[in-house]
Amino acid sequence: MTRYKVLDLFAGCGGLSYGLEMAGFEVVAANDLFAAAAETHKANHPKSRFFLGSITDPAIQDAIVEHLQETGCDVIAGGPPCQAYSLAGKRDVDDGRGRLFEQYVELVRRVRPRVFIMENVKGLLSMSHDRAGLSNLDASRLNDIKVLEVEQRQ
Repeated sequence: MTRYKVLDLFAGCGGLSYGLEMAGFEVVAANDLFAAAAETHKANHPKSRFFLGSITDPAIQDAIVEHLQETGCDVIAGGPPCQAYSLAGKRDVDDGRGRLFEQYVELVRRVRPRVFIMENVKGLLSMSHDRAGLSNLDASRLNDIKVLEVEQRQ
């Protein structure tokens, strides 16, 4: 049986890694910037290489990509922090966490896994920093989303 190899981004202590391993996947690498979570992840997933540091750091990204070139990577999984754009949060365009999904996308582009799994949080596409360069059709769709968001808050 093929064991698909996984990179777990924004891994925390490894809950998603654990679920993927239970489903037969092999987590070959993980990343997070929270040191305490990293120690827990390492204890729970000793065969996985953990990259402690910000995914925005080019050296961290390069190290991850280099490792995955050696091990292979079929799946990138993880949920970028959503506090900045989630409807349940402050929706603060200046919160840097709201752009971390871009680093996730960049790693998908560089690694080119067979598939990726990323949490889709309502509000991601309607933040003001994502509006530049939209086509007329996408601008119309975004306006529809904004109307739904306002209605949901009422």
